Amino acid sequence: MGLNVLLHGDGGQSFFDFPNQAAQANLAGVAILAPNANLFWGGGQGLDRTDGVAHAQAVTDLVTQTLPQVVAFNASNVFLTGVSGGSLLLSGFVMPAHMDAFGATGVMLNCGAMPPQVAV
Repeated sequence: MGLNVLLHGDGGQSFFDFPNQAAQANLAGVAILAPNANLFWGGGQGLDRTDGVAHAQAVTDLVTQTLPQVVAFNASNVFLTGVSGGSLLLSGFVMPAHMDAFGATGVMLNCGAMPPQVAV
């Protein structure tokens, strides 16, 4: 079984709307809450994601190092889904800098995207 990792939109509402639920299509859903008080992936506001590099590394470390210690899953079958601000973090920081860490994977961006904000 693989994972579908959800990064919520700014303010965190989709974290609460789409909680970790039953497996579907051989993927277990994992919703991750942004690591700051405003619940903004990448920090900052709008397209200025001042903590994007750190948050992208945190997501990568959580999925590749922490989750395998607590749940069994196929690490080469990890999909990433972003909503709004979560999509900005994925497209601007995670995809250009960390996609090689996820093996064969897919990404779905909902309601937003930005060009790479880090060296590709």
